[in-house]
Amino acid sequence: MALLQNTYSSKISLLLSLFLHFSTVAAQEVPYEAIRKEVAWPLSFYSPISGTFCEYRNYNMHMGADFKSYGLNGHPILATYDGYIEHISQSRKGYGVSLNIHSPSIGIKTKYAHLHSFLGSDGRVELLRQSILLLLGKDEFYFNLPSNAFPVQKAEWIGLTGESGTGVPHLHLEFRDDKGFINPLYFSAYQHKDTSYPEILKLIWEDTARSSALEIIPIKEKEGRYKLKEPLLARGKIRIKLGGYDYIRSRNKNNVFAFGLKQEGYGNEDISLYRNQFLFVPYSQSSNRQAFYDTNRSSLTPPVYYYNIYDLEQDFSIDTTKMQLGDKKNFIAYLEDASGNRSELIIPLEIGEIIEPAIPEKPPVKTGSIYMTTDKQLQLDFRKNETYGNGFPILSKTTWDEQKIKIPKGLSPVSEPYKISVQNFNWKGEVEGLIRTNNKPTVKETLYFYDSSIQRFSSVWSKRTSEGFQFKTAKLGILGVLADDSPPFVSYSFAFSKNIKLPKASNPRIMERTYYLGDSGSGYTTNPEVYLDGEKYPFIYDSDRKAIHISLAKKAFEKKKYLLLEIKPKDWAGNVGKTFTEILKAED
Repeated sequence: MALLQNTYSSKISLLLSLFLHFSTVAAQEVPYEAIRKEVAWPLSFYSPISGTFCEYRNYNMHMGADFKSYGLNGHPILATYDGYIEHISQSRKGYGVSLNIHSPSIGIKTKYAHLHSFLGSDGRVELLRQSILLLLGKDEFYFNLPSNAFPVQKAEWIGLTGESGTGVPHLHLEFRDDKGFINPLYFSAYQHKDTSYPEILKLIWEDTARSSALEIIPIKEKEGRYKLKEPLLARGKIRIKLGGYDYIRSRNKNNVFAFGLKQEGYGNEDISLYRNQFLFVPYSQSSNRQAFYDTNRSSLTPPVYYYNIYDLEQDFSIDTTKMQLGDKKNFIAYLEDASGNRSELIIPLEIGEIIEPAIPEKPPVKTGSIYMTTDKQLQLDFRKNETYGNGFPILSKTTWDEQKIKIPKGLSPVSEPYKISVQNFNWKGEVEGLIRTNNKPTVKETLYFYDSSIQRFSSVWSKRTSEGFQFKTAKLGILGVLADDSPPFVSYSFAFSKNIKLPKASNPRIMERTYYLGDSGSGYTTNPEVYLDGEKYPFIYDSDRKAIHISLAKKAFEKKKYLLLEIKPKDWAGNVGKTFTEILKAED
């Protein structure tokens, strides 16, 4: 994000003097508990929360709440309390057009992000943004405003929702204080009347007596209660991870509020062994996904979150080393939402000798931090990664049929795939790898990754080389080379309207259209051929929507009643899709 340069300071100060009038507000200390009911809703209408606090993201955690805007830009946003606008900013990625309001009286700040503009009751704020952009000659800035220069009142209109920065149309809202981030669901206005229980999808069981992790799908007895098919035999120190999610009012699969582990006691007195909750996260922990999630299994699309049910420093959930053979105990792992709905998995455990199929106790080929298969066709290089646990990655050759993986239509296998799994081992970030092929890959051949956690193909960065493919991955799964004969396609926007902007955010003299690109193979290119009445026509590619935007002056229809739009998509394997056509006509 570009900062305002010092050379502009005097000009910006002069510019501000044209917009500002000053007032003072007496500050007072108010505990958060006392103001839980005072923080207001941020929109002029009820919108379900579609993204929750501390959710897993591909490279970070989501430190706020997202609100649906139903594919449309231009909904009014409202001040959550009395205060003043503390700073405004704009960036191409990240938060996009955003502002912070601050209340010295209650000691918290609210960030509104991905806005369309600062158009609101006080028109000076949007005029200031436009003036800064003209002055700088660039579309990025970050600017702190003088205290109380732009005062706001609770529920005052302060801007419009948009899709600036990273992401599709929505409002991103954060609450902060001087020490860290506060879960918006802490405040009364944000607590949904949620009666649904979190879903538990899978138990990951790692113990020092086994050479590979157990992945067990629990049996759902009823809402909120799960069990295992049979007791688990265990020895040594055990790590437990739970895969799941929570449905909230938006019906999105969201993050839970808390997770933990108990030992079944006598009567109603269970013994709490571990609990973690997303109520407040210090700034120092806001990027530490490993403290909460198994990042090598968790997924954003589709949402499946694997929670570490243990303290990373202790590195285990249950220690059975002092228990005797034949001892039996029941444990309860759980996921809990912000409304107090808790789903529990009953885990009966028995201490015994473990007999399992022969699996290597050490990696077959290892040079320093580089691991390879025995045929040396697949290698992973962990020299740039932080690793956790006292185990290792397990790399093995397999087949698509053995893994019961259905190859998408239009794709065909070129060679046998390889499986990446782990034994008491995790890594941070993307590990660099190389998969060798018998011949130099052609443009039709692409490296594909099947994510074992979500059981579907997902994207993986790769690059063709003379040996095969270089790649990077942070996940466990199956890697294989497939040939792509599947053509790309173009489709209409499936929003509630063909327009993606509400009237307050639209230019009445311009017609705007959005068209989505898609491909089931190697991926579409971002430069389709676009023609308007037979002549090439410009467009803007939107990486967040995976779509192209076309703008057309409505004056064009003064001479012609209809215009023919044609879009010809292409993919990276050289396939050309069917030409998409639409007859455009003047809007009423």
